[in-house]
Amino acid sequence: GTIVRPPSKCFSNGLVFFPVHFGDYVFIEKNCVIEAVYIGHYIHIGEGCIIGQSCVIKDCCYIKANSVISPDTIIPPFSIVEGNPARVVGEWILSATQLMTEVCQSFFDNYLPETVLKSSMTNLS
Repeated sequence: GTIVRPPSKCFSNGLVFFPVHFGDYVFIEKNCVIEAVYIGHYIHIGEGCIIGQSCVIKDCCYIKANSVISPDTIIPPFSIVEGNPARVVGEWILSATQLMTEVCQSFFDNYLPETVLKSSMTNLS
């Protein structure tokens, strides 16, 4: 499963958690760990990514599978990011907004909760 943790900082009087912002049409695949402070609109985060604490991912970015983004990194808009450590390797398409809207809408329209799937499989036995 994917884990989303708020960024935190330890002060002398205790641990403080910071708010996290997720924009519209963000698609996060399986087995990711995300501690970003800001994830913009129209973002695709591939399977197995690790997004370090207090990262900022601007709008219309594609983070390829198994990328590891170091803490406090700022990813510019329309970036394709991959690697460990992750680097910007290209520029994403200008129609990313339309693409991500369609991807997210299709996923939502076809989504079946895992409990429904397990119950269906049990009834087949």
